[in-house]
Amino acid sequence: MQKEEFFKKYFPYIKWCVITVALVVVMFVYKKPFDGETAKKIFADMSDCFAVPGVVLSGIGLLSYFASLGAYDALAYSFSNFSLHSLIPGRHKDKHETLYEYKKAKDEKGRNWLRHILYIGLVTLGIAVILLIIYAIL
Repeated sequence: MQKEEFFKKYFPYIKWCVITVALVVVMFVYKKPFDGETAKKIFADMSDCFAVPGVVLSGIGLLSYFASLGAYDALAYSFSNFSLHSLIPGRHKDKHETLYEYKKAKDEKGRNWLRHILYIGLVTLGIAVILLIIYAIL
């Protein structure tokens, strides 16, 4: 595998892992889980610290997946057709006449979604669930 292929394939995962760790650290600073009196309280707070970034990242990943299926095309078309072209002068050159033309142009361009964000969010949620199970056992 070439260096360019490696970075193209794995760099988004590495980048979002670093962002996720930063979010978890921010949650640790905010929640201060190790200030708890009992082990049960510590595991409950640690579960919360992993659950919040997990839910946020999984939500972003799912929204991008639905957007790649075309779920928000009508909203995007109406926004770009009315707001951008009406309020910003000079934007009429790439205006699509119908929603069908807009969707067809988007399909030809290619639709990608942020699967790496969804996967990392699900892993973070999995860690939160494991910590929650430990909390329930204690």
